[in-house]
Amino acid sequence: MINTGRPELRAVLDSPDRFFEEALIIKDSRSVTVARIETPETGTFLLKRYKYKGLFYSLTHIFKRPRPAQVLIFSNLLRSAGVKTPKVLATIIKRRYHLLQYKSYLLTEYVENIIPPDILVLKLLENKLNFTEYRNKVIFCLNHLHENCAIHGDLKIHNIYCKTTTTGLEVGLLDLDSVECFKGPINAKIRAKDLSRFIASIIQIAEHNNTTAPDVGKICEFVLSEYERISGFSLDYEYIRQRVNYHIERKRGKRNA
Repeated sequence: MINTGRPELRAVLDSPDRFFEEALIIKDSRSVTVARIETPETGTFLLKRYKYKGLFYSLTHIFKRPRPAQVLIFSNLLRSAGVKTPKVLATIIKRRYHLLQYKSYLLTEYVENIIPPDILVLKLLENKLNFTEYRNKVIFCLNHLHENCAIHGDLKIHNIYCKTTTTGLEVGLLDLDSVECFKGPINAKIRAKDLSRFIASIIQIAEHNNTTAPDVGKICEFVLSEYERISGFSLDYEYIRQRVNYHIERKRGKRNA
């Protein structure tokens, strides 16, 4: 657990489970439950509970960094580089026998006024929001992560927040649970995992909402050219197009199943 510097959150840290009973549940999957919690004393924040996955999982992860701790590390790293991401207020790691991961929690700031992904894509494609500005700010975030020998691991639009401000668009990264770290500089194929997932998610959301989706080749050129300019990295466009198409077809298959 880390010191939040906010004593009013003490009750949340002492008994995090009870706050899920009356909270607005944003996500409840096999691995996590995420709640938006608001009280007069604490204000608004997000509380994420990582579910216990059994003894075998705990045994195989004895020497691995718990996910809340990993999120804390990369959140601080990105924020120090000027990349927007919610501030981690506290992490709670519960263990059995002092070694085995049991339950863990992550307490973060709540970002207000985020544009919902479906509406965001529609406005970008209809030029009601500046697509070039949005792209540039996403690439800025992503390049900093890649330069620190890591990939996001689940870089879809739902995990990139965007909101309008008086100075333009504010763009930042969400959900750092899937961040994957490498021992040295990452190559083009590894970088392609994030880039292709991001591009595919734009097309998938457009198709899901019966909006005319952008041409795969054109949007790849649009995104990848800026990434190459910022990073100085040469990318294999054909390989990334193939990965984009793979993600799209996989999603279509799930919808039609």
